[in-house]
Amino acid sequence: MKADKILDARGCSCPWCCLKAMSMLKLLKPGQIIEVLGTDPLTLKDLPHILEQSGDQLIEIDKQPEFFKMFLRRGRDGENA
Repeated sequence: MKADKILDARGCSCPWCCLKAMSMLKLLKPGQIIEVLGTDPLTLKDLPHILEQSGDQLIEIDKQPEFFKMFLRRGRDGENA
């Protein structure tokens, strides 16, 4: 999957990773994709819940041996607060 932006948050804690991902998503146009690289397993639980409320979408989670990739799509105009 090709992402429009990449956030490398490997080694960072969950709250920072989620906040940074959401901030970057707000800068994208509807339909664009961000790839989030992370290592904190709490991000895998927390970020999908945040996305449900924001109108953005979790497309895919790709778990690697030492980190994970999450692909997020920016929601359409009017769906994001």
